[in-house]
Formats: sequence, C-alpha cells, structure tokens
Amino acid sequence: MPEEVASVCRHFRTKAFYAEGRHAVDPSDCSPTPASWCVHTTMILGPDDNLCSTEMCRPGRACYKTPTDSPG
Repeated sequence: MPEEVASVCRHFRTKAFYAEGRHAVDPSDCSPTPASWCVHTTMILGPDDNLCSTEMCRPGRACYKTPTDSPG
C-alpha cells in the first residue's frame, strides 16, 4: 500500500476509492467535495465538525484512525 494512502484516516472515503480501488488512488488528486465523506459521520464533516479531505484526515487530528485501528 502506498504510504500516501496509508496515512489517510480509515474513515475517509471518496468516490474514486470505489471506482478505482482505495490502493490505486493518489489522495493528493482528491479534492474536498461532496464526493468525499467520513464513513463515521456519513457527511463531508468528521466527528470533530471539520471538513473531510485528504489533507485534513491525517495523523494529529483527534478523530484520526490508522488503517490498522479497530473499527469504530
């Protein structure tokens, strides 16, 4: 798995992940649009009410979960 994809929160989703596969997508090509969302909240805002994006859904954010964290 490319490190760029691995560092994005496990709850971050974008339509590109479903069209091309999560491991085939370069998150730097993804923009914060309604086509991106948080699986945890099912909205474009995360649990902390901040925007979901590949730039923001990274280590250091309070709601961030690594790809190996348990679901929840």
